[in-house]
Amino acid sequence: MLTALFAAARLAFTKLAAFVFAHWRIILPVLIVGLIAWSYFSMRGQRDDAIAQLYAYKQEQIQKAAERKLDNERKEQEAQLRINSIMANHQVTINQLRKEYGNLQSKNAAAVKSNADLRERLRLEVANRFDTRLPGLLQASGESAGSGGDSNATVARSAYDTLDLACSITTADYNALREAWDAGCKVHGCQ
Repeated sequence: MLTALFAAARLAFTKLAAFVFAHWRIILPVLIVGLIAWSYFSMRGQRDDAIAQLYAYKQEQIQKAAERKLDNERKEQEAQLRINSIMANHQVTINQLRKEYGNLQSKNAAAVKSNADLRERLRLEVANRFDTRLPGLLQASGESAGSGGDSNATVARSAYDTLDLACSITTADYNALREAWDAGCKVHGCQ
């Protein structure tokens, strides 16, 4: 059976080879045109697949960009709300310190109008008190140290309270700035 099948296949191949050799002028151009058509349609299919993949990729990137934009806007709004909250808390702290300063300076009729005025007045007051209360600090007197001092406890306490208040304001300013920086850092990066 296998031999008969092999013999039939061999006979068919020899007939096909005889036909191709007899009509090679017709078969060769048909084969060339067939190969060119197959190659053309194969490349065209690859091109169409690549175009479809590119379109899908572009759509995916557009969608991701829209999602990133929404996420960034959400983060920006959260950071802005956080910064507004920090600034409101800072303003409350500064107002409390302003009241403390007003209580400290109740004898003074001039009111502090703004945060900048408060900072400037405290800076000048601290500078004036320590400049006038520590005479001769930079020069040697040649005398032995004595007991007593140049100021009394009430004036020293007042100077300390003013310095303490000035430090509290500086600390409140720094803490508010640092918290606002950290909130912005989460959105924009810390570089």
